[in-house]
Amino acid sequence: MKKTLIVLVCIIMAFTMSACDLFASSTGKKAVEEGKLAVAAGKYNEAAGFFDLAKSEGIKNDEVNELAKAVKSLISAQEFYNKADYNNALKTLDTIIINDSIAVLRKDVDKLRRDIQDGINSNNSIDEGISYAERLFASGDYGNTDLKIKEIENSTGLSDSQRNRLALLKQQLETANGKVASASQAATPRVVYVSESEKQAAKNAVTNFVYAYEAFVRSGSRSSDAYYSHMASYSPTWSNAYKQQWNYFNKHNITNYSIDWLTFDSVTYDGKAYYVVDNETIGETKNGVFTTSSTKWKYTVINDGGAFKVTNYTKAK
Repeated sequence: MKKTLIVLVCIIMAFTMSACDLFASSTGKKAVEEGKLAVAAGKYNEAAGFFDLAKSEGIKNDEVNELAKAVKSLISAQEFYNKADYNNALKTLDTIIINDSIAVLRKDVDKLRRDIQDGINSNNSIDEGISYAERLFASGDYGNTDLKIKEIENSTGLSDSQRNRLALLKQQLETANGKVASASQAATPRVVYVSESEKQAAKNAVTNFVYAYEAFVRSGSRSSDAYYSHMASYSPTWSNAYKQQWNYFNKHNITNYSIDWLTFDSVTYDGKAYYVVDNETIGETKNGVFTTSSTKWKYTVINDGGAFKVTNYTKAK
């Protein structure tokens, strides 16, 4: 009797497990197939979404689980690589163990591993370049220090620590050049001529920036803001300024924001940067009431290899 009961229990368990697989939703099974097709096409974000759907639909399969885990690790490693965080990219990639079930990933895993190693080699070269620029500065060769900094800034894959080293060196260089310029100006007053084409280029940079900013605060999205990443690279506090501005709009129930009018007062140049003063008429809908106000702003614009870029702004006095 006991043996019969044990056999009966085993049969029921086997039937239950088979039934789970048999009656798993067609949506889940289709998601698995779609996920595998996405992997084969190299569309890993899509694949991850399909595998998550399959899991939520009750699909339990070791092969699918291994493939889903490998896909997510590859996505994570790619994200680290895009941020020039090569150490974490490599660590994440090392968690992927290629076996028959995920052999389809081998090509992209191997390629990313080579790219990461190239990034590490490039980073080492950049470190050497920054050290050389620091030695040039220490020797008082400010001209070549500036050239070396610009050369390094054009490099791809700069890490956060490298950007911080460059920012510090640039600050030191600006301070040193400012002292030299002050001494020179004290001896011989200098007037810097600004051509009409330079003035117009500086104005255009401000115009583009102002309307890009308007688009940002109206949508609350950084993805369409061409100037966000540029400004963030010049000032570590820039992203916080954006966040504070957006919080201000929410707090004060401002539902509309627009630049209704923009005119320019002046453009000056001090040998390093252009200073553009404009007058902006801004329209806002606050608590359902529309108002307008005018404010003068002073924008700092630099000529970065022929590209005029806004690097800072303050209220004009």
